[in-house]
Amino acid sequence: MDWEKFSHLIDELWNDHIRVMDTDQKTRTKQLIRDHAHDAAYAAWNLNKWDDFKRYTRHLDIGYERHFFSAVLEI
Repeated sequence: MDWEKFSHLIDELWNDHIRVMDTDQKTRTKQLIRDHAHDAAYAAWNLNKWDDFKRYTRHLDIGYERHFFSAVLEI
């Protein structure tokens, strides 16, 4: 996978989510980010983008994966 391209795409979605005023579109974009939070966090990890890694980890469902990624942040 091309982590750089994927990271760029997710960043664009994130920025669109922040700028969008339409509630329905904002909800759809937020759900899309949540659906891909695992991949976005993994891309950020591979690219050493720790602030992005932390941001996307917060959007993971609570469970093993979120706890694991949170532990990585603590190291």
